[in-house]
Amino acid sequence: MKKVLEAVLTRVTVAHSLPGRVRVRVPAIAHVPESAPVEEYTQAIIAAVRGIRSVRVSRETATLLIEYEASVPESQIVNLVQSVTELLVANAERFVSLDAEAQQRLGERVRRYLSSTELDPACEVTLPHDIWRER
Repeated sequence: MKKVLEAVLTRVTVAHSLPGRVRVRVPAIAHVPESAPVEEYTQAIIAAVRGIRSVRVSRETATLLIEYEASVPESQIVNLVQSVTELLVANAERFVSLDAEAQQRLGERVRRYLSSTELDPACEVTLPHDIWRER
């Protein structure tokens, strides 16, 4: 049942798009506890990717509004959001078990890693296993 729920929550769809701008529905956003800084971390992770100009998260509508360079195909943006959503949902329990300072440090390690890494053509986001370890 947990896997079915994760599949439903992580399925992203395009709500609206224009060249260089896309609004993506992400059902998982509506199910994150208010205490979790989902906006900050989602924005930071996706914005760290080359070609992304801005990211705005709306809990109320469970959407992301992403502005990106026109040279980046929309399908790659959608794949990126899908991959990041799956990553965040899969690691949610692990993440919320950290105190606020550890969450900040982890977020910074993830941003540094993503900003220095070329995405594969499918925009699948993977993190090294040791990213969870404090250095």
